[in-house]
Amino acid sequence: MNASQQKESAVHGDTRERLVQAGLVLFGRHGFDGVTTRALAEAAGVNLAAIPYHFGGKEGVYAAVAEHVVSTCGTEMLDVIAEVLPQGESPSTPLEATRRLRTLITGVIRVITRSPTRTLYGSFIVREQLQPGAAFEMLYEHMFRHVHGAVGTLIGIIQGTPADAPHTIMQAHACLGMALSFGANREVILRRLDLKDGYTPEVIEQICGTVADMTEQAVANKLS
Repeated sequence: MNASQQKESAVHGDTRERLVQAGLVLFGRHGFDGVTTRALAEAAGVNLAAIPYHFGGKEGVYAAVAEHVVSTCGTEMLDVIAEVLPQGESPSTPLEATRRLRTLITGVIRVITRSPTRTLYGSFIVREQLQPGAAFEMLYEHMFRHVHGAVGTLIGIIQGTPADAPHTIMQAHACLGMALSFGANREVILRRLDLKDGYTPEVIEQICGTVADMTEQAVANKLS
């Protein structure tokens, strides 16, 4: 590839990236139907023709946003799962499963609170929960079901119940809900704690400890 081709490739890559970032913001705020191609182009600072050229249309931008969420947050969450359940290996005792559950829950929290821009990911994900579409299927297959399943597996070991039992799945959902709320409901906790600087590393660790403790207590109480 000569210098001219490299420059053109860089320009195309920048245009695509700007459209994906604009889509992450706008789709998260307004949903798929509430965003026009013109609004996307204006937010990205690109020509309107760039959307069909690079993505084929608004649907293509939306799919690219979902792929971006999966390739960032999703990949990081899968890395946490691989650490907790290496090659699918499960802990042999409830005590070890509890330790790994804490590691998994705190890992998820760190992924979703790592930077202020992660709020945008949360907004997009929440929109897909409320109005599931093709993007939801992508998010579910490559992220949601893996994290949900890993939490359910550990809870099942702790309580001696099948990981796919309805009650175990519901508990997994409740535990993850506590963790994910610090991303999706970020502004509420920032206001309540008067955190003008957002989530600092110290605050994130406090969140991790609080949610991990509550998760452990909630799951353990079901043993009695």
